[in-house]
Amino acid sequence: MIAKVSSALSVIEKQGGGILLFVSTLLIMAQIVMRAVFGFAISGIYELATFCVIWSVILTVGLGIRNNVHVRVDILMRIVPLRIARTMEYLVCMVVAVIGGALIYSGILLVQESPAFGDATLGTIRIPMWMPQSIMPLGGLFIVVHTVGRIVGLWRRTIPLFDDHDIAPSA
Repeated sequence: MIAKVSSALSVIEKQGGGILLFVSTLLIMAQIVMRAVFGFAISGIYELATFCVIWSVILTVGLGIRNNVHVRVDILMRIVPLRIARTMEYLVCMVVAVIGGALIYSGILLVQESPAFGDATLGTIRIPMWMPQSIMPLGGLFIVVHTVGRIVGLWRRTIPLFDDHDIAPSA
């Protein structure tokens, strides 16, 4: 069940992240053309492009966890026995899941508080800040789902502890 959810989310994350990065590029290119050709620019375009890039990055961070390519220091895991390396990986996954949960919680609070304070972007294009901030709890949710999927896969031994390009620890 969790593997199917994780797999479906990864498709959404890949496509969504790519589309948002593409939109960001188009917005920046349009702004450059408007300035160079027409001599004017729309205030807020760079801000929209920045939000698209941030959304793209946070939306796809769960994929790094799912594919085991996230940033981590794993030199110690490579030199300890396999059983200890597996235990260390479970601990790392639990810490990542807690961080994802904290991101969900703090993101929800942030999104709820923004309308109360009337937070919005500056410039011609005024966007309520809860809209760009809503990626925080969503990204946290993706982190938690993929981390739980990794833990379940490791427990069932359906996914390897180390990828083919990794150097496995001594047995």
